[in-house]
Amino acid sequence: MRMDSINFQKLISVLNPLPIFQNNNNNLQVSVKLQFAVFLKRIGSKENIFEICSRFGIAEGTVYLYCKRIMIAISSLKKFLVKWPTNETKQRVHEGFKNIGGMENVIGAIDGSHIVLANAPLKQPESYWSRKKRYSIQLQGIVDHKGIFIDYEIGWPSSVHDAKVYKNSHFYLNASEIVKGKLHSFFKDSSFSLLVKLFTIKEDLSL
Repeated sequence: MRMDSINFQKLISVLNPLPIFQNNNNNLQVSVKLQFAVFLKRIGSKENIFEICSRFGIAEGTVYLYCKRIMIAISSLKKFLVKWPTNETKQRVHEGFKNIGGMENVIGAIDGSHIVLANAPLKQPESYWSRKKRYSIQLQGIVDHKGIFIDYEIGWPSSVHDAKVYKNSHFYLNASEIVKGKLHSFFKDSSFSLLVKLFTIKEDLSL
């Protein structure tokens, strides 16, 4: 996993003020920059925990602590970072997709993916064994024309069909509230069904 320096610094500036990085005593934490660097190395490289400890000169427990802080911090921002386009921004999204694929009124592209797990879950591990012969969980994401997430569903076992994940997702169950206004379209693959009364979903022919 690679992140360019500009986006790295942008995210650091967002994370810095969060309460989880502020101790209530005189024991100051190391910089958020270092904690985030450890986190990226942990989730984005093939180095094991001991190699990461050696690289940064920290203990195994410290690696876990830094990663836990970063994950809690990022999770606390999801309602600000992952959100459906407002009435003001929907037109820009429509225009963006039109410039990409020439189709009118597209509000998002929806697809699923698998996130590989390092180890088998303790409960019902067979449910997480995928057709690719590895343990994983499912991610269903909807992105705008810039590839920015505007909705997601995560955590279903990999053995569950994409269509079932979709029909039990927060987006599907609350579509009438989420998708308001005029007819909207979505780029998709064959796993996602049509919600006729709310919006059309078009096959991905050009993206």
